[in-house]
Amino acid sequence: MTLLTLALLTLAAAPGPVPVWKLTLHHEERLTWRKREQSTRDDNHFDGVARLTVTSMKGARADAVTVEGITKSLPRITVREDAGAPVVVFEGDPNIFIGKLLRRALGRLVVEDLEREAMSSCTPDTREATHRWLQLGVARITGAEPTEVRIEDLELSCKATKTGTRIDVQFTGQVPQATIAVTMKVKGNLVVDKNVWFTQWKLEGPVHALGEGDVEVKGTFASSLTAAR
Repeated sequence: MTLLTLALLTLAAAPGPVPVWKLTLHHEERLTWRKREQSTRDDNHFDGVARLTVTSMKGARADAVTVEGITKSLPRITVREDAGAPVVVFEGDPNIFIGKLLRRALGRLVVEDLEREAMSSCTPDTREATHRWLQLGVARITGAEPTEVRIEDLELSCKATKTGTRIDVQFTGQVPQATIAVTMKVKGNLVVDKNVWFTQWKLEGPVHALGEGDVEVKGTFASSLTAAR
């Protein structure tokens, strides 16, 4: 099972030289699978630092970027939008876990985020927009369909900043994974800047799943994606 709770990067939308950012990605899963008297550890961990360059703009957002690893954990990657969908191309062949992680995280850099306007200020619309953002985000992270993901017990605190908002969240995510029903107790924050089009996040929490044949999975996850000039 792969759970990607990922926090995203910000990119400058103001005119001028091609923006270059330092991108930091962290993801870890510490899971234990149990079936009757047997148990198996399933730990995944990834830390990557990269130079991200915007190569094409579509209005006020990027529709093509390159990501070049500063550390060896990241290959060189090109990401572009094609008919509203992201295309992620690697130089080299990363393993399955890292490939899925990078595709699902980096693909979001070049597609339009429809909830950002409502999330960029603290209004009565912020809660519903954040709920939809989290539902779609969890679906992208886990590879589920958005209609299958349930966001429940959402607690939200919105704080205005000089350039947008910081939204602290706590919620329960229900996600189907094959024959396993995954429950995530998530807490963290989203940072929305009116001058950029991508939301950074830092999310973490415990994971519990029940499946057929007395299969049970317990553990924790943590995920973040941030950027700085």
